[in-house]
Amino acid sequence: MLKINVIRGLLPYIRSKMKICVVLPLDIKSTKHINQYRFKYDKELQKNFEPVIEITPPVEDFVNIKFVKEELSQVLNSFNRIKIQMHKIGSLLPDEAHLYFEVEREKQLMTLRRKVTEMSLFAEHHGEEFSPHIPFYSTYDYEEAETIYEDVEEDKFRHDFFANQVYLIVNDKDNGWEIMAEYDL
Repeated sequence: MLKINVIRGLLPYIRSKMKICVVLPLDIKSTKHINQYRFKYDKELQKNFEPVIEITPPVEDFVNIKFVKEELSQVLNSFNRIKIQMHKIGSLLPDEAHLYFEVEREKQLMTLRRKVTEMSLFAEHHGEEFSPHIPFYSTYDYEEAETIYEDVEEDKFRHDFFANQVYLIVNDKDNGWEIMAEYDL
């Protein structure tokens, strides 16, 4: 009986893994533009995910979020606003049925990515090829993705803005993605 009481006493401290990601939020004009495409081609994506630029892919781990916040805060101290340039639509066809807005690989954005992936939690992604993008269509139907890509690949647009915040977001599987910390640049 003593063993059971000890185990029951520890249960509140045992948690499942959480997914953690570092992202750049978009400005209002970019969000509206991307949501127009999402509304037209992938309403599920629009409903479930805010358009953001991932700095790191989601990492699933048991972590103390307080330590991650502190470490990220130290990394971000040396950064100012980051210029973001969106200028064309890309695809992962034929490998995957995903369409996205490409983001220019600006020096400051790539430096931010490198410094964040040097953090202990994201170290497994350090040195990986990084192509910043914002998805607007994601499915398993390759034919439909090819048709949509043919329709939109010639769309002309160019939008530049300055990202002045970084979010640390967490997915705990119960509530979806939540912003755990906001950092001003």
